[in-house]
Amino acid sequence: MNRNVDIVHNWMKENIKDDWITVDMTCGKGRDTLEMAKLAQHVTSIDIQEKALDQAKVLTQEYSNITYIHDDHTNINHYINDFINLVVFNLGYLPDGDKKIMTNSDSTLMALSKIYPWIRKNGYLIITCYLGHKGGKKEHDTVKMWIDHYKNFEVTVIDSGKRNSPITYICKKISLDSR
Repeated sequence: MNRNVDIVHNWMKENIKDDWITVDMTCGKGRDTLEMAKLAQHVTSIDIQEKALDQAKVLTQEYSNITYIHDDHTNINHYINDFINLVVFNLGYLPDGDKKIMTNSDSTLMALSKIYPWIRKNGYLIITCYLGHKGGKKEHDTVKMWIDHYKNFEVTVIDSGKRNSPITYICKKISLDSR
């Protein structure tokens, strides 16, 4: 685990309520999904890699409040039908997976734009960006620009300041206005 993931999981333990609807936009091995499933009413967890979903299902097998979706996160709008309290993105690639399969600035921007309207007022968006891989800095810059574009977020940034360390944005949606 890394420091940012630990901070996000502690944030989840302190903030998620048992009636929350949550979405893991990048399921990976299911660690974020697991933390949300322990606390929330429901978790929708999406990943483009079936291998990732299989690993997550093993990790979370004792929880029945999870819907797994094998699809690209840019298609999330096809699966959401209720407002969301928390959306989590953990960008990059599947640890120990194929590093050719990873999120990128274009797909992340599209996924953010599609999930944004579904985040309820006082809901949260948490995005962890990894700068140490090819395309990671560009993806981070795109995420930061997208967040800065919207004026209705209170944003907390977790950044160690070390070169290529992950940067996490915890964004609280303070109004329903888009800008």
